[in-house]
Amino acid sequence: SPYYRAASALPPANAAAGAKALELVRDHPEMLQRLRDNVKFLRDGLRGLGLEVDDSLVPIICLVLDTVERMKQVQAELMEKGILIAYNPKYSDLGPKGGIRIAVFATHTKEMIQKLIDGVAKVMAA
Repeated sequence: SPYYRAASALPPANAAAGAKALELVRDHPEMLQRLRDNVKFLRDGLRGLGLEVDDSLVPIICLVLDTVERMKQVQAELMEKGILIAYNPKYSDLGPKGGIRIAVFATHTKEMIQKLIDGVAKVMAA
């Protein structure tokens, strides 16, 4: 972001959040492993649906489906089930259609992630 380049200091809230995140990972290394496990579980589940998912270690998964309407439909139907994912019409490297961005957390349970996978499968089958 242009706001955080060169000599600009981070806003105090951002710096505090970063410091707390480092403290949590230091004090609870199992959180990092749980996050990695959750990312792998979701990526494998989405691949099992025939979706193209990259192998990045980043806990944000981007999906680009055949049409914008389909991506909006997936987002809307999952929201009705209490699952919040983001359709971004414009995001770097996602192309002209944009894409769905799914953030995975260490605090997500396998059941929550499976509910997401099942929800995507149901919408894709419709």
